[in-house]
Amino acid sequence: MKNIVRSNRPTAVDQFIRQSLRSARLRASLGKGALTFGLALSLGAGTAMAEEAAASSSDVQLLEEIVVTAQFRQQNLQTTPVAITAINAQQLDERSMSSLADLNGIAPNLTITKGTNTNGPAAQTFIRGIGQSDGHPGLEPGVGIYVDDVYHGLLLGTDLDLTDLDRVEVLRGPQGTLAGKNSIGGSIKLFSKKPNEETDGYVDATYGDFNRIDIKAGGNFTLVPDTLYARVSGVSKQQDGYMKRLDYFCATGGAPSTTQISVHPGCQIGTEGGTDIHAVRVALRWLVNDKVENNFIATSTQDRSEVPALKLIYAANTQGLIPGGNGSQFITGPTSYTTYATYNQLGFTDPARYTGQPGAGTHQGISLPTTDPIDSYGLTDTVDWKVADHYTLTAITGYLRYKGAYSIEVGDSPYPTQVLNDTWADRQFTEEIRLNGTSFDRFDWTVGGYYFHELAHFGGLKMLSPGITTETLFTGNDPVESTNKSGFAHGVWRATDALSVIAGIRYTKEDKSYTFQRLNPYAQTLPSYTPVGPLNDTTGSYAGNHTDYRAGIEYQWTESIMTYAQYSTGFRGGGVNPRPFIVQQEVSFGPETIKGSEIGMKSDLLDHHLRLNVAAFFNQYKDILFTNAAPTIVNGVTLSANNATPVNVGAANIKGLEAEFEIRPFGGLQFDGSASYLNFNFTSINQSAAAQIPNVSLRTDEPYAPTRMAALGAQYTFNIGTGGSFTPRFDANYQSRFYTDIANTALGQVSGRTLMNARLTWKSPKDEWQTSFAVTNVADKFYYVNKVNAVAPTNITQGQPGEPREWSVSIRRNF
Repeated sequence: MKNIVRSNRPTAVDQFIRQSLRSARLRASLGKGALTFGLALSLGAGTAMAEEAAASSSDVQLLEEIVVTAQFRQQNLQTTPVAITAINAQQLDERSMSSLADLNGIAPNLTITKGTNTNGPAAQTFIRGIGQSDGHPGLEPGVGIYVDDVYHGLLLGTDLDLTDLDRVEVLRGPQGTLAGKNSIGGSIKLFSKKPNEETDGYVDATYGDFNRIDIKAGGNFTLVPDTLYARVSGVSKQQDGYMKRLDYFCATGGAPSTTQISVHPGCQIGTEGGTDIHAVRVALRWLVNDKVENNFIATSTQDRSEVPALKLIYAANTQGLIPGGNGSQFITGPTSYTTYATYNQLGFTDPARYTGQPGAGTHQGISLPTTDPIDSYGLTDTVDWKVADHYTLTAITGYLRYKGAYSIEVGDSPYPTQVLNDTWADRQFTEEIRLNGTSFDRFDWTVGGYYFHELAHFGGLKMLSPGITTETLFTGNDPVESTNKSGFAHGVWRATDALSVIAGIRYTKEDKSYTFQRLNPYAQTLPSYTPVGPLNDTTGSYAGNHTDYRAGIEYQWTESIMTYAQYSTGFRGGGVNPRPFIVQQEVSFGPETIKGSEIGMKSDLLDHHLRLNVAAFFNQYKDILFTNAAPTIVNGVTLSANNATPVNVGAANIKGLEAEFEIRPFGGLQFDGSASYLNFNFTSINQSAAAQIPNVSLRTDEPYAPTRMAALGAQYTFNIGTGGSFTPRFDANYQSRFYTDIANTALGQVSGRTLMNARLTWKSPKDEWQTSFAVTNVADKFYYVNKVNAVAPTNITQGQPGEPREWSVSIRRNF
């Protein structure tokens, strides 16, 4: 760590705030001050608790030092010149956060939305307005997701469980040199707890609304004293869905159901949004000697959760395929957690193109599963070798394997316009080697190389309505192969005890190929199916390279105040359109690029009672990718009514402000929060792109990019002597409206919202036992987290409601 200039002279701001805090403490100590007295009475704790709440400043819990590894080595969060938010395991529990999607709003300008099955079961993650909503393996994420420093190259399956973590780091802004490709918006890094000689064991059980039952456990084991340690942890989470699936005919008193589905009391045929996850993690830590340490982690997850909750909110189908209307008759109440989705397609007739092939003619309906099964496992091995006093070699090896499927029904009715059962599999191998060193006692540097190889398969059964494409029924298992190689260097020159200069560079080369399969599922002739259409067995490819840079300075004004300024770049990889409906749509697209400028300040004030971090940024975002949903027309002839081709649309400027704070003024009182502002403006639009996406203009807003976000949390710990402690906590989270489609239509707009959560925790005196009562969405607000807006001829809009108010009770035993 570098030397820090120390100054004991308080600033005018310090003096003002200190005087305010002294006044507050004085009022709290005089006859039970109003604030603490009211809090104590609200818990019915009586005079003894009120007197403890009015404790002197000597009882204040100071802000802890947080260690992060954003620049390839351990550093204090407050002296790291990067806009970064770090959350530890205790803070995750206090905020009732158990999955990656729960982190939405935990950092400024961070939005994480649970994806609908239309784009695949994934955490749609955006930082500073940049990310990716489509989980298809042929598309790259816009925010890098890392677990124990291993990059996850697939968006599908990224709503990861947060059990038994040490911390979460959210890095905002382009991380091209520090993290590599696809961290153009930023990155999120999850770090597991490492085994050590302490037991650090626990068992945690939770019961709550919708028959929620969670069981979590973990603990360390010493296998060889001072040499080999193990940590085993696991989680089981089960909960019924909050969206009821109703049989339309039963619920409306119409004709008997023709769906051949078992109808339960209340006309219910099932639910959506339920959870069924089981996972285990085993970690081994081997201290080979005083210079070499090896950490090995193996994980396995089985997910059988239900399809995400989705309901019909608009329908004007023009295809004439829905008996009795255009589909609007299947819209349920505006704040009702109900849907008429059946995941069944009634009998249909193959199009004329199948005439003469096996399976041609009229068929029975297609029935889809209502769960999204995912099986995954991963292996990670990290070796740290202290080569010499100032040199450390690190090798990080990762292997991940996924297999999953998900069902899509468009229409939420007994007569869906589209049903799809997408299957996917992914296998990736990564290797990162880096050498850290310090030269001349002032120059910290890192050099390294990175290799990534991924082979994914994407397929399943597709049943599309006539008029969307000539290939209305097909199956396949498209292979998608991607390779990435990069070399990087990073350095920090401590010019003086206060001033540091930063520089970094990374060169990346990538290759990708996509082979399409279009086969008739009813024409199975071993060893293969009968081909359907000209797309079958065609391959698209993409290759490119990119160089990213980082340059910056930081200045440590005092022991507690640091400012920085930096310029950095990043990119998101190009590829091949993964969803062509016709040969003319089998085209490649280029990478997105960004040039970002940022200034910031980090401060720990008032003798570590107040932490305040602020940042301002300006990003030049180029070759922005949007999906072309307009019909493909050539020479006045419509070749395909539907389209999903990624197109590099144009360039935009993104600017914003961010602030985070945490304050512990006296006793057990704590406030924490954040606020952010984001402004997105197109500066240019490609003429060819404007022709393909007619609704794009210079006034178009970036999807999934709310302009304003804010979060506020408050808690107070009441110590009650031999009775332990009580800690009530309240959280509020606000985000303004945003669009989910590039056309910025009213149907694709998700309204702004404020959500509130509350939690009350009791801990025994020695922290052996812990009981918590939590309520999420306290106001029971009905709101949407996502929308899917389909254009003509389908003309159907579906919304994904967030969870209603839920309560839970947890009991934890620590060992």
